[in-house]
Amino acid sequence: MTKPTTVSYFFNQSLNADTSLTAKQRQIILAALDLFAENGFEKATTAEIAARAGVAEGTVYKRYKTKRELLNTILNRFASDVVPQAAQEFATDEWTKADATLHAFLTALVSNRIEFIADNYQIIKIIASEALNNAEMQQQVLGNIGSRLFGELSKHIDRLKAKGEIVDWPNDILMQFVVGTMASLAVRLFVQLPPTDLADQTQHMVAFLEKGLTPAK
Repeated sequence: MTKPTTVSYFFNQSLNADTSLTAKQRQIILAALDLFAENGFEKATTAEIAARAGVAEGTVYKRYKTKRELLNTILNRFASDVVPQAAQEFATDEWTKADATLHAFLTALVSNRIEFIADNYQIIKIIASEALNNAEMQQQVLGNIGSRLFGELSKHIDRLKAKGEIVDWPNDILMQFVVGTMASLAVRLFVQLPPTDLADQTQHMVAFLEKGLTPAK
């Protein structure tokens, strides 16, 4: 299965395509993103950002009045550009071609998202923590994800219902259980509980979902 593209790659693409940014602005933004992901927003300092970017601290303040303004610049780009790209890739990735059994579908889907979460959890943590307190950002992020992900998931759920392989519950409830189970890995990583091998994570999540979603005989 194709490895999901990292959000850092999408972010770099977005920055490089933005001709309104100077080279120093790109350096500052990338340095800030790295340090926010590594140390958290509160612990990262403008002095560290400047050093990582290879510019004077005054240059950071010249471009961005506060550290919060810099964070908002990063988050707005994620919400408006990076999340839509990542969601579009997910909605057209190889898991969508799993048209056989419930087991095959869940294995392809869960494997894809576990790998994505594991590769990007530090940045996802920043986005998630800010989105909790920002209604506008919640709408942007969830809207971009929902319009692509839920439509694709619904097609597979309807197909599996027609074959009698999945319980006949409302699609939104079924998606809630599937997405929530996968998101539990992100929660575990956020609180720094060491996960077991990702292959084991996939196997256990698929077994858990398959048992709960298979119709009773």
